[in-house]
Amino acid sequence: ISTFHAFCGDVLRKYYHCLGGARDYSILDASDQQKIIKEIIKDERLDEKIYSPYYVLNRISDFKTKLISVEESKKNHQKESDSILSRLYERYQQTLIRHKVIDFGDMIMETVILFQQFPEVLKKYQEQFSYIMVDEYQDTNKPQFKFISSITEKHKEICVVGDDDQSIYCLLYTSDAADE
Repeated sequence: ISTFHAFCGDVLRKYYHCLGGARDYSILDASDQQKIIKEIIKDERLDEKIYSPYYVLNRISDFKTKLISVEESKKNHQKESDSILSRLYERYQQTLIRHKVIDFGDMIMETVILFQQFPEVLKKYQEQFSYIMVDEYQDTNKPQFKFISSITEKHKEICVVGDDDQSIYCLLYTSDAADE
């Protein structure tokens, strides 16, 4: 039994080095995130009324929730603010790497990237877990969905619990059902 973040944290402790990350990383709390982004905004000489730390961190979180990497964030800018936010995102990520820290968005996003780039790592977890149950499924975001989809791809055995009443919906797939 584990949360998404705890499980991904364990995966990254073992394999984050494959992506160039530190195994001995620390996890940032909200106040540390604020300090880092506030310093970057100040260093960039941006107006904090327009680019408040809260706003910038929310946008960075949005990027991560949509699985948008720093490189992808640099593409297709509609306005100058898009370019600025992309630059702030890049500097924020560089700071995290330099200080061997990650935020909660990175925990899941980096695990998804790890599984995509290193299928042998994913295979170990697919073989380890034949059955998966996800509680509060209605709250699952894109990175969490990609994570769960990756892990369950081999056995296709998943049970999800969702909605406000916590009704149980089971989706159980077998190789026989896939043929039909």
